[in-house]
Amino acid sequence: MPKRKRLQGFLREMMLHPQCIDISETAKAFAEEMRRGLMGGPSSLMMLKTYLTAPERERLRGRAVAVDIGGTNLRAVLAQVQNGKADILREAITAVPGRGEHLTKEAFFDAVARHIIPVSEGGDALGVAFSHSAEILPNLDGRILSLSKEIRVSGIEGAEVCREIQAALGRLRAHVPARCVLLNDATAVALAAAEEAEGENVIGLVLGTGMNLSCYDGGAGMFINTEAAGFNVFPRGEVDALLDAGTATPGEHLLEKATAGRYIGDLVLTALRLAAQEELFSPGINESEPAVSTLTADSVSAFLAGKGEGDVLRALCGTPEDEKAVTAIIEAILERAARLITAAVMGVLIHTGVGAHPQRPAALSLEGSMILRMHTLRPRVEALLRCETEKLGRSCTTIAAQDAVIRGAALAALMD
Repeated sequence: MPKRKRLQGFLREMMLHPQCIDISETAKAFAEEMRRGLMGGPSSLMMLKTYLTAPERERLRGRAVAVDIGGTNLRAVLAQVQNGKADILREAITAVPGRGEHLTKEAFFDAVARHIIPVSEGGDALGVAFSHSAEILPNLDGRILSLSKEIRVSGIEGAEVCREIQAALGRLRAHVPARCVLLNDATAVALAAAEEAEGENVIGLVLGTGMNLSCYDGGAGMFINTEAAGFNVFPRGEVDALLDAGTATPGEHLLEKATAGRYIGDLVLTALRLAAQEELFSPGINESEPAVSTLTADSVSAFLAGKGEGDVLRALCGTPEDEKAVTAIIEAILERAARLITAAVMGVLIHTGVGAHPQRPAALSLEGSMILRMHTLRPRVEALLRCETEKLGRSCTTIAAQDAVIRGAALAALMD
């Protein structure tokens, strides 16, 4: 059998072939998981309340300190807000504490507080965007449920983020804002898009190191953090299982592990190793298997774009046919990711009903290195969305607001 046909068979066997994902059926499954999660039934989607409603832009004004505790970076800014528009005055960025090291809860929050202090002078309130799983409380603080994206902090589950940050600022004899609001990163992205779209029609998508979706739920009367990373009603194969087993959270965050930047390089490497075992490359690669221990999303993107950073993958290819095979595997993984993301967004449209009127389209607010910088991924998602929304009789636009997470956190800090 020709290698090309064998490669297509391999992709199907591994459940990496894009056609293994039926967008319509997966969207229905996502919508059903949303419904079950909101009803308190068994669901892979936690559907966490945010206690934040659509912002009244004209009432939002003042100075706020905004913090983004992400999967890779910790960012703090002082922002001036006027009529729902946030302008950044000062900012500081560093690596998020606990990535690549084990910290105690106190050490983690002390590190966060120390990073806030240089930008905090003049801030009326504090807004904290938290890209990990947390249950938002009615007082707008939030209790940590778990950390994702390989951040390791002992004793942090159950901690209330705002209270801990305020306590750490106090320990460091710094100014402690009386008001502190916690929200997840996807909700912050949705709030940031309120400058350009009706708040109740906005869906926030974060696809960077990790993955999440937030949307306004009319029944709940507030934004809901779906915790979409946990969605698990889709076909998975041996590559997914091997990757999952090697993470700090096996069995969890399965949609995130199929789509997000933290994992995409590992997916590609695992697929290449299994493909080499199936002798789908030239003899040199098949015998040695890929001699690369780690692979970043940036390197994957650069390889597809023909840029120098992709040389780590090109070096594996002994022949032009090898390069075509590696490209085909990566393209399949990205197209599968695009179909999964599209299905999740379509599930939100089905559940919420937004986008049913052409004059009031749904607005998908985008943030994250994977969706904005991975070669060809955003166009893939947008093309699939156009096709799927047309089938459903819906309309949906996309917005990529600059600094959406941090601006949304600043707006949340000043909301009543």
